[in-house]
Amino acid sequence: MTACEGWGLIFDTVNESLPDWIEAFGTQPRKVGATEYWDDKASRIPVAHRFFVGGAGDDSIELFEPAQGNENPELKPCPFCGGTNVFYERYGGPAGERWRCWCAECLAGIDPGTAQEMGQVREMWNRRPELPNAPLTLEELREMDGDPVWIIPICGSGGFCTWMLVDAEYELCREAHGEMAVFENCGKTWLAYRYKPEEGA
Repeated sequence: MTACEGWGLIFDTVNESLPDWIEAFGTQPRKVGATEYWDDKASRIPVAHRFFVGGAGDDSIELFEPAQGNENPELKPCPFCGGTNVFYERYGGPAGERWRCWCAECLAGIDPGTAQEMGQVREMWNRRPELPNAPLTLEELREMDGDPVWIIPICGSGGFCTWMLVDAEYELCREAHGEMAVFENCGKTWLAYRYKPEEGA
């Protein structure tokens, strides 16, 4: 309580319902009445290859984690948080069994309510907009501190093709195994892209 007060969090009551609620309902049940409950002990859903869940009212029949490298059921990383723990879920509804998919990291998901096959939600989840991938300018690199970029050497300059992280403070891009691309050479000996350019681009 002292810590909360120090942060400016003042509670109307602690471990009991509001007095006017107790008076209005004429009872004081064990579970405190509230309009909103927050769970500070919430945990992520465990990763498992295949398991059944079920539970009162959730209509869930089965969770299915697609095997990595199997293109048929594979789901791309979450477009919102980048998480790779993305699951299919088969569930029951008034019109029969349906499929949806969601990210166990941030709980973003797709549930059209009409998908009778996992392939239908796979196509929806894996769809990504065609983003422009022009070479990044120095100004853009300076605003991307900590972001990954794809470095391509300019023809005839030698060098390497790899992902690097932008280090705006030192004006260079760093690769995990020691390679570096100095900002002042951008456009001279190498180009940077948000993602790997198509072959021949």
